[in-house]
Amino acid sequence: MTLSVAIWSMHHLVIAKVKIKLEKEKKTENKRTKYNVEKLRDVGQKQEFQIELRNRFEALNNIEAELDIDTDWEMGKTVIKETCDKVLGKKTNKMKDWMSQGTWAKIEERKRSKDIVNNAKTRQQKNEANRKYQEIDKEVKQHCRQDKRNFVNDLATEAEQVVYRGDIKTLYNLTKTLSNRRTIKSKPH
Repeated sequence: MTLSVAIWSMHHLVIAKVKIKLEKEKKTENKRTKYNVEKLRDVGQKQEFQIELRNRFEALNNIEAELDIDTDWEMGKTVIKETCDKVLGKKTNKMKDWMSQGTWAKIEERKRSKDIVNNAKTRQQKNEANRKYQEIDKEVKQHCRQDKRNFVNDLATEAEQVVYRGDIKTLYNLTKTLSNRRTIKSKPH
């Protein structure tokens, strides 16, 4: 038995470059509320928080009769959350505290400019909006570099002053901030 294979074909090899823009994965909202506990370092704020919490729990004790443990827990949790909302407030996620308010304003302007680019209808509008966006983006990057440079110079000056005072702990923290290294804390499983 012989097998013959036809090598000749009318098909041509096609080569193509394909670009696919994948949709970003949507982040799920963190249901946990973070409060600005940094305010508790201030003695006045700390006392105000303690007084408010104490007053609310005393009022809760006056109302309470023989309730079950679940109701007690929910009421206590509510009192603590309401006190934190009132006195401490929610924590803002400002990732880079070295950036100036002017830079943050430019970043917001850049976001609005990007929205204009994305919503442009014609090619001419898109090109014009894109040109403006690139100019604003360049300014944002310049502002960020300048702010970072100023921040590092200020930290270095502060580190020199700390060395003359002999405050090793503060020097260590400043060095850790300058080197941008964070210690990894182990979490229990």
